[in-house]
Amino acid sequence: VGIGVYPNQQKDLIITDIYKQFKKASDLLSEIPDYIKIFYVSGNHEPVRNALPLPSVPKKYCEDLINLGIKCLGNPSLIKTHNVNTLIYHGES
Repeated sequence: VGIGVYPNQQKDLIITDIYKQFKKASDLLSEIPDYIKIFYVSGNHEPVRNALPLPSVPKKYCEDLINLGIKCLGNPSLIKTHNVNTLIYHGES
């Protein structure tokens, strides 16, 4: 999960465990001020089925992100912030 863009990419990973990858992401994202809202939508490298619409990443992986107030959403998602509707679509890499 999260790799496969180029051959042998897994050899370049510093953190190979998916739970530790999400933990590291939450540690880094915790530095962002609380007044900035973060929306995280699933993509084709997340631990979800690879068919649209993609579900949100299961809580067992992103619980630390949720605890930070990050909104973990499916792909695509429609959000409303400051009375503006926005369609979020991850795309593929």
